[in-house]
Amino acid sequence: MKRTLTWALAFVALANSSVAAEPATNALPAAGDVIRRFIERAAQTALPATPGAWVYFRTNLTEEFNSRDKLSKREELLLKVTDRTGEKEIELLAFNGREPTVREQEQAQKRFGQRSESTTQRDRPDRSRQMHAYFTQEILGRYVFTVTGRETIDGRSCLRLSFRPGADDRKSSKTFERVLDRLGGTLWLNEADYELVKADIQLQEKVSMWGGLLGGLEQLRLQIQRTRELSGQWRDQSIEARFVGRTVTKRIDVRTRDFSSPSQPIETASGGATE
Repeated sequence: MKRTLTWALAFVALANSSVAAEPATNALPAAGDVIRRFIERAAQTALPATPGAWVYFRTNLTEEFNSRDKLSKREELLLKVTDRTGEKEIELLAFNGREPTVREQEQAQKRFGQRSESTTQRDRPDRSRQMHAYFTQEILGRYVFTVTGRETIDGRSCLRLSFRPGADDRKSSKTFERVLDRLGGTLWLNEADYELVKADIQLQEKVSMWGGLLGGLEQLRLQIQRTRELSGQWRDQSIEARFVGRTVTKRIDVRTRDFSSPSQPIETASGGATE
């Protein structure tokens, strides 16, 4: 009996020793390493698209609210997007549930269409239409990142990172730069390839213009959901933004929401975007 107990204790001690010596495979990576790989991935995404022709549909909603938070204006656009090796063709199919006018078609092209680029412009990404153009060291270097955990999204292991403005005292006179310096929130990155899967970004403090004389931005929240398509490309599935601020003459309170259907090879495409 005594010998059996001795062997049992020795076995438990050996097992505990083996577990303690085993490396922690679930340890969270350092934030600096994650952001470096995130930036590298964004640079790869900026390269020319792989050959192929795909089509998907977008529903874009814009809502304006009055000072009592009541809906005062609403626009709903249904768009067809044809992507041929990265070159996008936009067609407005419906405006507020009816056939669009010629002017509404032209306005949709200006708002959502792809800008033509000169040879010298091709090296400078169009940040108004390419999300990955913001994922550079110049911009992400403004923030302090912390890896706070892992989550499973659509069956994929994702790293969750919180971020806040850095300690540098930035006093840019440009409104866009001042907004960037006051953002914070959470990013979710696919751990397999460091693509952005989800984001929740908010303005941490108000941004005034000319000391408040010309108004300012009081609230900003941007929520993004992205998905990996059958083509292997990542694309925005939904984007929701809320802007609250004021100008000299009026208060501005706008919410925009954009939903995309799954893309399909162009020869088999059918259907429309749904929320």
